[in-house]
Amino acid sequence: MPAVQLIRLKKQAAELATLFSQPADFVAKLRSIFEQYSDLTFHAGQAAKPASLLPSYHCSDLIIKEIELSLAPLCASQPQEALAMIDRLWVEEYLEPRQLACRLIGRTALEPFQPVLERLESWSLTAADTSLTKLLLDLGSQRLRHEAPDRWLDILRNWMESSNLALRSNALTALLPFIQDREYENLPVVFNLITPALQQNAANLSSELQKALTSLARRSSVETGYFLRQILATSSEPALQRLVRRCLPAFPVQTQARLKTAMQTRPPSNQDA
Repeated sequence: MPAVQLIRLKKQAAELATLFSQPADFVAKLRSIFEQYSDLTFHAGQAAKPASLLPSYHCSDLIIKEIELSLAPLCASQPQEALAMIDRLWVEEYLEPRQLACRLIGRTALEPFQPVLERLESWSLTAADTSLTKLLLDLGSQRLRHEAPDRWLDILRNWMESSNLALRSNALTALLPFIQDREYENLPVVFNLITPALQQNAANLSSELQKALTSLARRSSVETGYFLRQILATSSEPALQRLVRRCLPAFPVQTQARLKTAMQTRPPSNQDA
């Protein structure tokens, strides 16, 4: 973005911040900003970004990030007003206001704590597409991960134990930022959380589990390889075998060989009988 446009955007974001406690006026101003920076050259079918089910202004991510930075201090100091405004953004028809809502809820102070959790759970189940769900569970949980990681992990454990398959899927998605954060060192907690899914839901959650295991392998191939060998030693599920095979390329050659050996010596399954 040219320097002149960036200066103008910063000024517009600052003006938007003055409407923080007035959700209706805030949203009206936000719409005008998005419309101004909308990519009028965009045509349906372009592959610039993953397609969304929601209509889009096709704005640069820089626009949303600059607005987020302008509003972040207010989200931290005025959580009640922030939640009211974020709720208003979430029901907007277009993609970008909802993306901004995902970013801002992750900036909102955790007092009161429960309203943030309620929105993360509810919105993750009703988001219009998977990209929005991922953004919500990643950026929307950033304060939880840094300020109350144990509590957030307890919530994810409850989701993993739910009978709702979508909630279990979201729990695995929400674990990815922990796995990818080099400052988070308690990987055994993550292994513990995903164990039931590997043992019981490897087929139904194969995509989410593959992403988690691949990320774990990149983070610590030794720990992850050992963990999977332990799981393979106690499980005879063919779906688990298929999942581990798909994850093999993420491991060093030596670890791949050990995992292949573990799969060859697995307990007999019902299908083998």
